[in-house]
Amino acid sequence: MKKLLSFFIVASLMVMALAGSLTAADRTLTVRKTSALVSTDWDRITTTSDAQIICINVFEGLYGINEARGGYYNELAKEVKISEDQLTYTITLNDATFQNGLPLKASDVV
Repeated sequence: MKKLLSFFIVASLMVMALAGSLTAADRTLTVRKTSALVSTDWDRITTTSDAQIICINVFEGLYGINEARGGYYNELAKEVKISEDQLTYTITLNDATFQNGLPLKASDVV
């Protein structure tokens, strides 16, 4: 019995040591949605969880905001340049395609 208890204590300590060395991304828990989407039409969404899923998967932005670390990160934007008067943003797009294989163009963003 003592050997079994010792084994569990050592195993628990090893798991805790490994968990401490993981990055934040490795420690992220992803939970599946427990029910089907009401609709994939963003205009017919009735729940907050459906809206989050559709917005994340359908409306990817040019860049996002990382509130935890502060600042912005690029998504579809390869580069963002701001004019000296800070009124004009020039955004270079990444090479990206839609699900149907058509390339992303500036007119799609506008």
